[in-house]
Amino acid sequence: RYEKNQYGGFSWGTGLETNFRPFQGWEIEIEPSFNKELNPAQYVETADDPDYKDTFGHRYIFGELMHQTLSLETRLNVAFNSKLTIQFYAQTFISSGKYLNYKQLKNPRSYKFDIFNEGSTIVDGDDNLKYLDFNGDQKYDFSFEDGNFTIRSLKLNGVLRWEYLPGSTLFLVWQHSRFNEKNNVFFDINNSLNRLWSTRPDNAVILKLNYWLEI
Repeated sequence: RYEKNQYGGFSWGTGLETNFRPFQGWEIEIEPSFNKELNPAQYVETADDPDYKDTFGHRYIFGELMHQTLSLETRLNVAFNSKLTIQFYAQTFISSGKYLNYKQLKNPRSYKFDIFNEGSTIVDGDDNLKYLDFNGDQKYDFSFEDGNFTIRSLKLNGVLRWEYLPGSTLFLVWQHSRFNEKNNVFFDINNSLNRLWSTRPDNAVILKLNYWLEI
């Protein structure tokens, strides 16, 4: 799937769905997907500048945001018999965004921009900030936080169902999750997986018991 707009932005995605039954009573479903999109004008910040009359004393800062997401969903259903089943679900994804170019709105009610020159108008700082020099006097007029990001997530759910008596069931549920977010990092699969597995997980176990009373 590929889409493109008149402003230079695009969206591209692909995915695969696979189902197979390796053994009797077993069913496995795997769904990997990858999406990539470019937003040519993502709003970032507004800088007050009374001397800048083109946009009425404000400089509206935008950036070209490249966003990539890799995800994998897996389902496992196992039926040992009609009374005992297990279901597992796993979802992991890595989502990263990187700003390629920063720019300011040129005119009100328009889609025209003035691009900041890297190293002169805009400078990277050592403190995860971007510094802007609007008039070229070698003095910084405005700063804002670098918006690059990477989000990593893993969710696991397992459900055991046992009908220990006719009409009476026991459910044992296990939930496991990991989440990690890092600024100023772009798409890196190996690094992201290592960080995700080193993140402290959250676990929950739930037991539910139903007993059918014949009245």
